[in-house]
Amino acid sequence: MIIEINVILGGILLGIAAGIMLLVRGRILGCSGILFRAWDFTTYRPSIDNISFISGLFLSGVLFNFLQTVPNPATVFKTNYELLILGGVLVGGGTYLGKGCTSGHGLCGIALLRKRSIIAVSIFFPVAIITSWLIH
Repeated sequence: MIIEINVILGGILLGIAAGIMLLVRGRILGCSGILFRAWDFTTYRPSIDNISFISGLFLSGVLFNFLQTVPNPATVFKTNYELLILGGVLVGGGTYLGKGCTSGHGLCGIALLRKRSIIAVSIFFPVAIITSWLIH
């Protein structure tokens, strides 16, 4: 039951964060876009707010790893680091080509009823499920 509560609370926090980002900054919470904008290559100046956001994502993952009460998936499942790296490259390339990621399209775009996001999510979620099923 604790895990379900954590999932619900995590979803609520994501919704609040996405809403605050849209209301305060006027931008959707798209993590891949924030990552790509963290360093503006046209002016060669870092974007401190985007770097802070990405750092917060990373540090919250590190903090969760130390505080979690459930087993770490990397210790439960056999971790194939080559597949993780390949998956990261493919996801990164896909988010760049698709102009958005799961947070941008799935969390914000669908909530705003954007046709492009609905189509993107209806494609990448089944592909992710099939890929996971084939690998495992």
